[in-house]
Amino acid sequence: MRLHCLRGFAIILACTLAASLVGFGLGLLRGPNAEFSGWQEFASQHGIVDLRNFVRVVYIHDASYLGGLIGLIIALFNLQRSKRQASKEESGAVMQAD
Repeated sequence: MRLHCLRGFAIILACTLAASLVGFGLGLLRGPNAEFSGWQEFASQHGIVDLRNFVRVVYIHDASYLGGLIGLIIALFNLQRSKRQASKEESGAVMQAD
């Protein structure tokens, strides 16, 4: 059971890190000449000075949450698959014992 939990956490961590890197890449793709007018009011209300880098961090942040969710879903499917496989092996061992 401990192995399954560790594998699940590893899957979630890997998906979160991968998604964060994708978010960073998307933030970079916005480029220095991107249009940030939709963020201007929010930035002025919160005292954000470097809007371009702030938006890049927002991309990383949001992507990491999405990656964590995707990783959780994958880990749960993986756990379910392992459970089914163990059940099949157990039922096969019972049939052989009869």
